[in-house]
Amino acid sequence: MTTEPEAAEVVEDDEIEEPSPFGGPGLVWAGDGALTAGRTPVRSPLDVEFEIYPPVLEQGQEGFPLATFNRRWIGFFIDQFVIVGCAFLVTVLAGTLATPDAAAPIQWAVVVTLVRVGYGLIFNPRGWTPGKTVVGLRIVNEEGDPPGLRWGVMRTAGAVLSETVFYVGYAWAFFDERTQTWHDKLGKTYVVHVEESEQISSDGWRRSGGGR
Repeated sequence: MTTEPEAAEVVEDDEIEEPSPFGGPGLVWAGDGALTAGRTPVRSPLDVEFEIYPPVLEQGQEGFPLATFNRRWIGFFIDQFVIVGCAFLVTVLAGTLATPDAAAPIQWAVVVTLVRVGYGLIFNPRGWTPGKTVVGLRIVNEEGDPPGLRWGVMRTAGAVLSETVFYVGYAWAFFDERTQTWHDKLGKTYVVHVEESEQISSDGWRRSGGGR
């Protein structure tokens, strides 16, 4: 007497291992019984979770206040300290400090400029820098989103111009009604204070809440 073959066991979806958040080559489990070719999205460790921080540009507008000049300068000096430290490390590794000569100041200036440009290209599109994060600031566009690659690159180029002309482009924020520097204007960006307690409602009252 022959017996009927047993039905194949059904594999539960929850037994399928989830793909790595860092992506991987080959086939990817789609979750509905299918396999698809491709990679899962790869997140850079520099891409922090970014909330929308709309700047308050008009009276009665809801959003986050523009950063004060003093707070912006504190963040600026922190970033400059990081940039100079990185430039010093590069010169040490390159051995340029071991053989000082008349060209050493020029070499140092070139290294600092290159590091500063790279620093801007890394952080400006993402809407934050280490210095600005320390003092609770973010770089946003008019809608409150990060600048993105295009305007981040424009802002970085503008920062080079702001520094070249004896930092007048930075000091411009002190006189500007929206505390914008030259590179803010070129990149169509604003710097806002993102402490939750600083958020302004549409009726003009500041919302209470803990710091961020």
